[in-house]
Amino acid sequence: MATTSALGTYPIPTGGDTDNMATILATLVAAMEKDTLIKFANAAARDATITSPVTGMECWLTAEGYHTFYDGSVWRPRPGTELFSGGATFTGPGSVTTAGTSATYTSALSLPVQPFPTRINVQFGNLITVTSGGSDQVDVELMATINGTLSVLRRFRCFGDGSTGSGAYASPVPLAASATVSVYGQLVKDTGTNTARLSNYADSSIEYLDVQQFAA
Repeated sequence: MATTSALGTYPIPTGGDTDNMATILATLVAAMEKDTLIKFANAAARDATITSPVTGMECWLTAEGYHTFYDGSVWRPRPGTELFSGGATFTGPGSVTTAGTSATYTSALSLPVQPFPTRINVQFGNLITVTSGGSDQVDVELMATINGTLSVLRRFRCFGDGSTGSGAYASPVPLAASATVSVYGQLVKDTGTNTARLSNYADSSIEYLDVQQFAA
């Protein structure tokens, strides 16, 4: 097959080729597969079948439920594809009585490690419940440990018995490939407020924490 199609993509048999239809079709199919959206049961089946991917190849993964394309070094979903969605309810650590100190929630929501850049969106809400009246203020921080480094994503303030707060966070820049991410919260006693009354904050919880992870 000495010639190709007009765009130089697929082989075309010529009059001088051996009259072997099986060979002609096999050569043509092998060329077309690189430009075809192929379906696989999951990423493992794809990797076992396509051992030498070509840049630009695309596949549908049935178990994962999304398309992937090969960017020249790694298979990755199309930007904006949701990769993970999960939520949790966290019970607080008890009272925070000293100004400027914090108490970390004991639970954390860990995200799957992805071999390509990702973004995260977080929606969270909080209810502060005290055992007796009070008007002191306490901050609730949405925290994340990214590749072992602790960061404050968002911070909001609650006042007194039964106060609530809520907010959202979206990563401003993509997280690097293979990043390890855990999201959780902590209470922070605001500096300069009444430290004695804060001992009443004995029952505190983040009522919900919803996290979505997307391909960047």
